[in-house]
Amino acid sequence: MAASSLVGEIHRLSKSIGKVLGNLPGIDPLGSESRKSTTAFLFEVRVLWILLLELERAGWNIQTHPKSGRFTYARAPAKKGNRSYYKISNGPHTFHLCHGTMIVDRHDQPRAPDISLQSSDAGDDPTYEHVLAFWDMKWRGRLTPSSPSEFHSDDTVTDQEFARFALLRKWLEPPAPGSASDVLDDWPPAFEVVGIITNGRMPTEPESVFLECQVSAVEHMASVEDQTQPTRTEHIKHRRARGKI
Repeated sequence: MAASSLVGEIHRLSKSIGKVLGNLPGIDPLGSESRKSTTAFLFEVRVLWILLLELERAGWNIQTHPKSGRFTYARAPAKKGNRSYYKISNGPHTFHLCHGTMIVDRHDQPRAPDISLQSSDAGDDPTYEHVLAFWDMKWRGRLTPSSPSEFHSDDTVTDQEFARFALLRKWLEPPAPGSASDVLDDWPPAFEVVGIITNGRMPTEPESVFLECQVSAVEHMASVEDQTQPTRTEHIKHRRARGKI
């Protein structure tokens, strides 16, 4: 039931995205080839689209960059040069918003976060030096009758998944919250810190671990207004107390 409901929401969101962006040539987010489950992929697209709709509402200009006349999403890690992405701009700020494409980390290894925000000079082969932020989606598939929403699960993102994400943050080196190069100030609450976004429950690590690793999580994600835990303010306060701001 969750998968079919997500399909329905994707079709609903696609109409809103179409109105905002005009024409998305050859868009096919529901294509068959994937190393991910269809439900997990749909959850990624859902989160990406509701972010785009909120950015447009907040005054950002959004342009699509299709490949070979089509707009294609990365259902498996792919080179940025082979996949489409969005160019977003607001005043002096211009960034690339990418889905599932590879970035070379500081160990010269390719990494593919679900959503990445890259600097405007990031070409088809970005490295960690172009990374401004990123987020990973964690779909939890077992739903309970008592869930407040059919997209909410009581399953938890594991501590192992958190540890892997924390390493990814270390390897890709996005700016820390509140640093001079941090660009997430005034972003929607669910995206104001590099982190994990899930329809389930967030990892059980204590807050001090999240603050030390400079990551957050959004559990039972329903909209862009859902707040990260810890909040951006808490991250900045933690860094300021340690003389890092």
